[in-house]
Amino acid sequence: MKKVLNALWGLWCAIGCFCSPIWLTLIFANISGFIYELDYSMDEGTAGIIGVVLLVVWILAVLLPVYYFIKRNKEHKVWILFIIILPVLLCMGIFGLNMNNFLFS
Repeated sequence: MKKVLNALWGLWCAIGCFCSPIWLTLIFANISGFIYELDYSMDEGTAGIIGVVLLVVWILAVLLPVYYFIKRNKEHKVWILFIIILPVLLCMGIFGLNMNNFLFS
């Protein structure tokens, strides 16, 4: 049971790390107000509040599980780095290492 739970936790961390560059770019765009220049669906104040809420959700959904996954599996450091760094690099590679191309195109 522990191996299955560990595999599911690793999968969750990999999916969260894959989505993190896009998610953090959107959070930055909301907090800084750049999202208002892209579409006029909300004003800067509402975008800032939504950006802060999205940041809290990202911390709870991605950052804390990755931290506890690293903390629980200290003996498998190479695999943990592979699970965390490879999806981030893969996501950035898909969008050309520049999230501005994705967000501000």
